[in-house]
Amino acid sequence: MGLGAGLLLAFSSLAYASDKVEVNLFPVKVTFEGEEKQMNEDYFVFNHNGNAYLPARFVAENLKAHVQYNDETKTIEFYNMDIIVGAPLVNEDQAKLVGYETVGMKKIDSLVYRLLNKEELKLMPEQAKHLTPLYYVMEGSTQSGERVTLYVSSNEKSHYFMVGAANK
Repeated sequence: MGLGAGLLLAFSSLAYASDKVEVNLFPVKVTFEGEEKQMNEDYFVFNHNGNAYLPARFVAENLKAHVQYNDETKTIEFYNMDIIVGAPLVNEDQAKLVGYETVGMKKIDSLVYRLLNKEELKLMPEQAKHLTPLYYVMEGSTQSGERVTLYVSSNEKSHYFMVGAANK
């Protein structure tokens, strides 16, 4: 009986271990069209058998694509944003100007171009609700040092909202 219990434990740990993959953290710089992009602290790059694995969202956003997970079909879906909706009416530099000049950001640490998620859609300005929810999302700090996230519409630069800094 003891032998049977030992074998059962041995085989169950083998079956459990077979679902695991051994990876190593891979400290690497990532560039897109020659420009180095920093990943936030939630993202990691792994190396497994000589292959680098990067976070899909980080890659998609830096290629100006949209990525989403479809739980129903268990599928990760990528979409080229320019094909879906055409080129944005507001460019990246104009969006940054909204951050610096209109809302008084001192520093922009990251900027991505993407569709808003369900929670962010609730924060959209009422006058922008009929527009495509493609926004430039900037994380940075204000003149007073408060951390903020600024959302600027790709349709109209006057349509923006900010989270942080007392949710102005």
